[in-house]
Amino acid sequence: MRANRLGSSFISPRRAAAGSAFRLLILVTCIVGSAAGCAAKPKPKVAAAAPPKPWLRAQSLCIFPMSRSIAPETSELLASSMEKGWGERLTVPEGADLVHIDGADHYPRLASMTIDLSDVTVPSKKKEQKLKPVGRTEGSVHVGTLEFLARPLLVEKAKLQIGMSASDARLDLRRDKKGRPMLTLSGAEDGHITMEVSRQDIDALLLQSAREAAGKYGVSVDRIKLKLDVADNRTLRVDLRADVRVGALLPAGLQFKARMDVDDQLNGKITRLSCDGDQLLGPLISTIVNPQLDKYEGKKRPLVGFVYGNMKLRDLKINVDDGFKLDAAFGNVAPTKLR
Repeated sequence: MRANRLGSSFISPRRAAAGSAFRLLILVTCIVGSAAGCAAKPKPKVAAAAPPKPWLRAQSLCIFPMSRSIAPETSELLASSMEKGWGERLTVPEGADLVHIDGADHYPRLASMTIDLSDVTVPSKKKEQKLKPVGRTEGSVHVGTLEFLARPLLVEKAKLQIGMSASDARLDLRRDKKGRPMLTLSGAEDGHITMEVSRQDIDALLLQSAREAAGKYGVSVDRIKLKLDVADNRTLRVDLRADVRVGALLPAGLQFKARMDVDDQLNGKITRLSCDGDQLLGPLISTIVNPQLDKYEGKKRPLVGFVYGNMKLRDLKINVDDGFKLDAAFGNVAPTKLR
């Protein structure tokens, strides 16, 4: 394709509970921007020359699925391919117009593209595996004004209000190892992201995620209560209470606390990590979890990393008065007009 055109092992209850609790804490601590990518076990240290890995990877909002069966040879076919791609992965209301394109006289250059996933539902059991592009790009679409919105996006019973805009955006056509096509947001002169979710919906999302993760290890999560506090739009304090049961019978209460400070260079530093336990197994589990948390104490990393292209986070504001609200700016590292 030419560049200027698009075409079963046993796991002990103690280890299981500790691992699940640890993942929960990291998930919540990184909730600044959708923290699923932070809920992993510590990895071996990388070479000193390698740049530090970010706490969060801005990936979900930078991948737009497409259909294998519709080659994007025109703007109309591009819109159809994207709509079918979303439809294969999400539950879309009947008659919804997901992708709208204007100004396509010089395709693959577009004056504007709007992607509207409002009232679209993320299935509880995903229809498709996550898209992970590999290899080289097969072409690019340049968009003067890109708009992405979901007001709301429905996840389980929670409603997420999401908005993203980008000027002079570059969308690269790529494929995963199975050959499934997608567009990746790989460049933008100026970009802006907003995200809002109610406190009630945060608890619901966390509870669902925790149950799915812990259930694999024979741990049941009964309740989760999250308290968030933000100072100066940059310091996030987290207080999380989780009531769990190991082997469906043995109760454990876990109280996690953490703090993340974001500096002027938009690096996030995690401190004051702790886990206190009560009920039958809580004290025992906390003694196992705390050494794991110590590995993250005082660690500083870039808050957000963009997986594709050469973009960076430029500004960030967080508010938790009546819910969780995020307002962020991003763009190319060295802003230049796309040719």
